Amino acid sequence: MKFKVIIFITSFIVFLCLGCLIFFGINTKPVSKTSVPVIYELKKGTTSQTVAHELRKEGLIRNEKIFLLQLKLQKKGLIAATYQLDKNMSSLEIIEHLSNGTSLSQVKITIPEGKNVRYIAKVIAKNTNYSENDVYSLLKDPAFLQTCIKKYWWIKSDVTNPNLYYSLEGYLYPDTYIISPKTKLKDIIDMMLARMDTELNKYKADLKNSKYPVHQLLTMASLVELESANDQDGAKVASVFYNRLAKNMNLGSDVTTYYGARVDVGSRDLYTNELTAVNAYNTRSTSMNGKLPVGPICSPGSWALKGAIKPAVTNYLYFVADKNKKVYFSATYAEQQAVISNLKAKGLWYTW
Repeated sequence: MKFKVIIFITSFIVFLCLGCLIFFGINTKPVSKTSVPVIYELKKGTTSQTVAHELRKEGLIRNEKIFLLQLKLQKKGLIAATYQLDKNMSSLEIIEHLSNGTSLSQVKITIPEGKNVRYIAKVIAKNTNYSENDVYSLLKDPAFLQTCIKKYWWIKSDVTNPNLYYSLEGYLYPDTYIISPKTKLKDIIDMMLARMDTELNKYKADLKNSKYPVHQLLTMASLVELESANDQDGAKVASVFYNRLAKNMNLGSDVTTYYGARVDVGSRDLYTNELTAVNAYNTRSTSMNGKLPVGPICSPGSWALKGAIKPAVTNYLYFVADKNKKVYFSATYAEQQAVISNLKAKGLWYTW
């Protein structure tokens, strides 16, 4: 009888230990299997308990108490700094980062909304040992593009189209990123793709039900980004473009003409041959009736993405902006001309 009791107690202890180990293991695993960068600022004087709470709130750890236990077992202090952590890090990896001041040798790179690959390449070159040509070479590397296609559900073979000026244009989310001198170029690009992945996952159902593939929606979002004066106008601008596509009209978007000419918007006036050029981007061309550009022309932000994915329902076919960037929408050409005449009379018409 005593022997059976001993067996029972021993088994119970073994199962309890196994249960604890399993619980501990689960709660120290990364929150995500995929890369989701998160910028975290550990302020001076912040307690370990507060750090654990903030990390849990940011979705970087699974369990605050387990994190604090690990921190105590590691016997390491936390260093105040700004860090780029990732949801695919284990809690132990996060502790290693926070305790050795990993961010102290890191730099911030900021990509504003509406900037294109040429700008992004310049920013990367300025802050790393990579050149602009290194960026361009990676973006047209077939092996790298295939890796991206396999990793992200929304990236398709569209990015391998030889007519694109730059593959992954419009796919790199505009944001602030923290990198170190040791960060590989492909990892820098992947950080930007991962942020776009986070944004697009918010609209996954809408994207799957849309008659437009993600590549075209990103293209539309890039136009909305550059043609809209503010986020309130974005959905209406998208509606104008969708309405024109439905009527087999060309979009007549100046920003696409600039991109087609490889000239930054506003840097100078375009020449006549640039305005009339026939290429895969210039939507002023009659050859582009009912067509979007072959790909995005800049990196759209969150509101431009929303405008393209969830456009307003209107009968507008035209829009113009005054010199104060207020946008006016019209259903007919005659209405648009009346708006332009009125703006000119009031001195609000924009001229170079």
